[in-house]
Amino acid sequence: MVIATVRGDIHDIGKNIVISLLDAEGFEMVDLGVNVPAGDIADAVERERPDMLGLSSLLTSGYASMKETIALVRARTAVRERPLPIIVGGAPLDQTASDEVGADAWCDDAATGLRIIRSLCLL
Repeated sequence: MVIATVRGDIHDIGKNIVISLLDAEGFEMVDLGVNVPAGDIADAVERERPDMLGLSSLLTSGYASMKETIALVRARTAVRERPLPIIVGGAPLDQTASDEVGADAWCDDAATGLRIIRSLCLL
């Protein structure tokens, strides 16, 4: 799984908790850090070929970056056999925001994120 906090946001506590939980579950994680531009995330997805992408933002102002990133990643991965599942996380997120940015799933806490990621891996 590739995971990053999107451009315009420097908060990483939630992302880091998710990484710790997933690491303990045996997931291989590639953490791109914070304030990561859409192009850098899309490049990492092309390079790493992950089974899933996680995007984080604690700020509602990060929604535009999430939307831009998801659109770019979807365009670059359109030729894959199986679409890349994208999960977004952050305290202000809800289903409406997730739908707006084009994500497959969302969470607002690490434990829920772990449960959703596990379920997406079974698809």
